[in-house]
Amino acid sequence: MKIAGFSIHTDPSFLHAEEHAHLGYGMKSKRLMNPALDIKDLPSLGLCLISHMHGDRFDRVAKKHLNRELSIITNLQAASDPKRWGFKGPHGLRTW
Repeated sequence: MKIAGFSIHTDPSFLHAEEHAHLGYGMKSKRLMNPALDIKDLPSLGLCLISHMHGDRFDRVAKKHLNRELSIITNLQAASDPKRWGFKGPHGLRTW
């Protein structure tokens, strides 16, 4: 999504069809379709918004290849994961 020239990516998932996303507690989900864009084809991002931290919302491809300087907005519980993985800007929002 691009707003006033500012690119926002929501729930980055770049797994391809037939690959599995891990959801936690031994559960997984199989991708049925390819992503709209491969991660290498993304425009420059200003912000990443993550609704919650499951493998279908922030997958292993995003974890490995997104810029570590990227600002990430998510919920308080999920903000610790990107920080632990070396991302510099995870911001956790309190539930309203």
